[in-house]
Amino acid sequence: MKFNKAPIVHGILIVLVTISLIVTYFIIASPVELINWINGTFDNEEVALQNETEDTSNAQQNQDQQPSRLLLPRRLVTHNKEDKFELTTNHDLLERTKNYLQNLQYDEGADIEEIGLDTFRENCKDQRYVEVKYADEMPSALYANLPDQLTENDETMAFTAFVIFPKDDKVYLISEDQHTAYTLSLINTNDNQKLIDDIFAADDKYAVTPVNFAKGRHYIMKDKQVVPKQTYMLERQPNTFFLNALFSSPGEIHDYSDDDYSRYYSNNHQLAIDNKTYELNFNHNVDSSEDQSIQDKIKASFNKMSVFFSDQETWWFVGYESSNHTITYRKFINELPIFAPYHVSKTEIKMNGDDISNLQMSSLTIQTQLTDLSEDLELMSGTNTLEILRNNGIDTNDIEDLQIGYRWVESPDSNRLVELIPTWHVKRDGEWYALEDLVDMSDYDHLKLRYKDSGDVFPWDDYLEDTKDKPVEQEATQEEVFHNSDMETASETEED
Repeated sequence: MKFNKAPIVHGILIVLVTISLIVTYFIIASPVELINWINGTFDNEEVALQNETEDTSNAQQNQDQQPSRLLLPRRLVTHNKEDKFELTTNHDLLERTKNYLQNLQYDEGADIEEIGLDTFRENCKDQRYVEVKYADEMPSALYANLPDQLTENDETMAFTAFVIFPKDDKVYLISEDQHTAYTLSLINTNDNQKLIDDIFAADDKYAVTPVNFAKGRHYIMKDKQVVPKQTYMLERQPNTFFLNALFSSPGEIHDYSDDDYSRYYSNNHQLAIDNKTYELNFNHNVDSSEDQSIQDKIKASFNKMSVFFSDQETWWFVGYESSNHTITYRKFINELPIFAPYHVSKTEIKMNGDDISNLQMSSLTIQTQLTDLSEDLELMSGTNTLEILRNNGIDTNDIEDLQIGYRWVESPDSNRLVELIPTWHVKRDGEWYALEDLVDMSDYDHLKLRYKDSGDVFPWDDYLEDTKDKPVEQEATQEEVFHNSDMETASETEED
């Protein structure tokens, strides 16, 4: 019996034509049209899943009430009785130390002793201890279990480190800004001997020397460092993703895009995405919540970060600016910070309750690593780096920080790839600079960045052009982005 294939072929053609029309619509439709189409398509599904979503959201909210990762230390520095220092960034030890400090119970009735930092360090130079260093100055508001009398007058007081001694019933909180060490008495028995012994016994420790910079003491590595160069696929979130995430009424968005920016406005929400760099600026004109504490602001921002980054664990809290309430997160790989322009590795956020009032980030991201392209590079020691800076007229009093970090650069082989190159970074006047941009390394051939296996000098000229004396993090201000735009006119019209 012969089977008539015509109906089947006809049906396949109808399906293909339908798919073609849908794909064509997605290509030519504006972001606002796409949002309206998506909202209309999934209305029924959203109603059906509402209860389940609310349960999941409530569970997640409860889970995120104490985002303990905010207090993850960055470095552990050991000091022995011979006044020698070593540093480790072992992740397991950092986690154990964080948990230990968070479980301490302080004696609220005991007096808090204050001692000058220089005196404190002189008194314990022949003792064995661990200094727990953080990424930046951490506001006291994050330390929820600190004695009230330490923070009740100023929750913006910032601390940079804890110091713990073996079998001591006290811990010591360091404020480089106040140049003071605070002695905190404990209720529970402070049995930290095993933790301290394990930190001292860590295999991945480096000899360091203390150096006093403009904003306090830092520890500089004495030996050369081997750090892998990393390669990642460059990925981008579509504009529709941010419109849905940031606008309360996606269906009422007005599109004011031009050649330079994709611009959107609705109900005092302004969004602009640079069409060349993909830097994102968002502003929601609303009165700030007066009663919201710093701790609540930071917690709310931490929870919001999960909306934008599926790899949130690679984004670390690095600072709170009390003057303008800006909370800053930075992307880290292998415990090392990434420095780059256009907010691709740094997110700055302001909160109004649980809502974002201001946001600067990038729609570009990296998540997929190409491990086959990883290569080890050898960097000079921190002491050599500091010597070179001094030889070029940069004194320690002009330096706020000095550390190895990844420099985000476009791969010369493909604009779809990003390479993270380890190099020394210097912080001056609040800006980060790569060493190669501050110093002519042609005079220091023996100290140049090199491939470990071959010994060849790393070819910076293949990656960079005209970066001399420029910060690695060049970013647009929101005044530049929104000034004289059609969105500004729309905002003024709405207010009238």
